[in-house]
Amino acid sequence: MAGFAQGARKPTTLCARSQARPQRVAGTQTEETPPPLKFLPDQQKLADAQSGRTLGRGMDFALVMLVFLGVGYGLDRWLGTRPLFMIGLVVFSVVGQFIKMYFEYTATMKVHEAERAAAIQIQPRYKTGTQA
Repeated sequence: MAGFAQGARKPTTLCARSQARPQRVAGTQTEETPPPLKFLPDQQKLADAQSGRTLGRGMDFALVMLVFLGVGYGLDRWLGTRPLFMIGLVVFSVVGQFIKMYFEYTATMKVHEAERAAAIQIQPRYKTGTQA
């Protein structure tokens, strides 16, 4: 037993880094921890603003494609050309929808650029002149 006592391990301790951590209470911040950074805009506002537009665009895309598919199917049955008009009109509708999205995007970006330019003109970066 004496030999066992001599070779016994000492109780392990935590490393200095983990012992130095302050105890945190949920929901509070200490002076050592900075507030969280906001890399993204408020998700709730962003979701509210874009949910209607994106849902509308998706439904528009799908419904237009289905309408053109139906018209192509009807023309193929009437003329006896099985997949020709279906494929052609679906491709036509998809290309048209992408062109429409491009023009909508371009118009939206022009509006955002104009708003940004107006905001920069209202608040100049550097103040010049004399102080009162």
